[in-house]
Amino acid sequence: MEWEEERLLFKIAQLYYEQDFTQAEISKELGIYRTTVGRMLKKAKKEGIVKIEVKSKVNEQIDMEEKIRKYFGMKEVVIVPSKKTATHFEVEQLIGKACS
Repeated sequence: MEWEEERLLFKIAQLYYEQDFTQAEISKELGIYRTTVGRMLKKAKKEGIVKIEVKSKVNEQIDMEEKIRKYFGMKEVVIVPSKKTATHFEVEQLIGKACS
């Protein structure tokens, strides 16, 4: 990839992901078609310029839910976290909330 193209991919990705520009705003700002902006964002991911990571405190919980769901062929699995000190009533409330 030529440095000019990599520079443009970086600039578009930065505007979109870090500065929250819409694709239409980037198109207007850089004087290129909106469809080109979309293609270039995809290429920036493919080339490793953009790496998206979804993180949460419940990553392990969600991974376990997915393993259980696949193993048993279920539509959905929800693991309800609770504290060791939670009362039976508190656990029931958490389960009820998860089911609603």
